Amino acid sequence: MLSEMKEWTAAEIIEGIETADVEEVDRVADKLGEILADRHPGIQGLALAQTLALWLLGHEDAEVRKKLLAAHIESVRTLMTL
Repeated sequence: MLSEMKEWTAAEIIEGIETADVEEVDRVADKLGEILADRHPGIQGLALAQTLALWLLGHEDAEVRKKLLAAHIESVRTLMTL
């Protein structure tokens, strides 16, 4: 239930991003890729943007959202150089 969900701090979430199990991330990303495959690139981008927005809005504190968005953008930049 949503009411029983753990409240994560920005630091805890960012630490989780930095120490994530790469194999688990790949499995989830592959599933998302299957859902987005063969769709118009605009639909793909908007679906990803909406998912990110909903993830960020799950954190009530605006400062936490700001930190998480910055960490997310940095993760994307890093992945683009791999």
